[in-house]
Amino acid sequence: MIAGGPFQRQLRDSLVRLLAGSSRGGADAGIVRALKPVRAALEEDALPLALRHLDRAWRAFPHDAITIAPLYARALMLDAVGVTGNYDAALSIAELALDLAPDPDIAATRLWALLAQGRTALARERLEAALTEYCVDPGGTLACAADELSRHPSIDAPGWVGLGPTLDLVHGLVRPDTAASLLLKIDAGRRIAHCHGVPLLGSGARTPADFLLDGRTVNRGRRLTAWARLGCLPERAPRLRFADAEGGAVEIDTGGTPYSGWRWPCTLDLHASKLRGNRIEIAARLPDGRWQPLPDSPLLLDPGIPRAPARDARAAPRTRRPQRRRRIDVIIPVYGNRE
Repeated sequence: MIAGGPFQRQLRDSLVRLLAGSSRGGADAGIVRALKPVRAALEEDALPLALRHLDRAWRAFPHDAITIAPLYARALMLDAVGVTGNYDAALSIAELALDLAPDPDIAATRLWALLAQGRTALARERLEAALTEYCVDPGGTLACAADELSRHPSIDAPGWVGLGPTLDLVHGLVRPDTAASLLLKIDAGRRIAHCHGVPLLGSGARTPADFLLDGRTVNRGRRLTAWARLGCLPERAPRLRFADAEGGAVEIDTGGTPYSGWRWPCTLDLHASKLRGNRIEIAARLPDGRWQPLPDSPLLLDPGIPRAPARDARAAPRTRRPQRRRRIDVIIPVYGNRE
């Protein structure tokens, strides 16, 4: 069994944050009730009891694995690191959670489990992929797992390199005293990192194309409700842009209380937005400043929804009101008492 240390503390904090978000944000009432005792158990530092409640929720709500699997994987890993050493269960749920939604903390959980099982070659492969796909928070779970793997005797690498939350290069070295020999740069979109001429894990990777963006938009009458999630930085709420075919656009920050799994919502009033037409493009702003369409964009609205008139439409001619004819007095002359 390998020691947890900083990894264990970071993973527990991640579990608490995710649990708080999964208990709000429009979650199913049954799931909210099921997760309430999990939070209470963690507040009492009773991880085995929290795991029992999570296992019950896992079996009671199989249709909502996207909410429960990331929680369950984190809790199972904490239990494996600190108590049981049962990394098989943690790895199994972590793999399922990653299939449902990318998550750097779950990727770190998988790395830690593989390393604990002695599967270092596969762990190295998974780390190289994780350093390409995710932004690495220095001191976070993924950085801790990368540090641990880099120090393994079978890994012939001086350290690792990745992109930080602000897209700067972050790294970890097996021997901090070799920092003076470290070369870090970005060349033609690739990150290059060498120490004494030996590449670090993650060197050569490109900036992610879409930062693992996911999102959906629902039309409810005159309102659009959307959510977006950056898999590389799931705890960061992205900005969304709604645009029509005539050049009109509205930008909105997602935020507030996220849906389960760090899905950040926002709402757009179509009438107030002044957007025209029945085709709306929805895009999210990526960490590098680019706009990336959501997977279900464009949204085609129901033609029956009242829309504002086109910007360049000429005003319709006014219908003239019929004028009332003025009364005219007709004088008929009478001659000799005859009409």
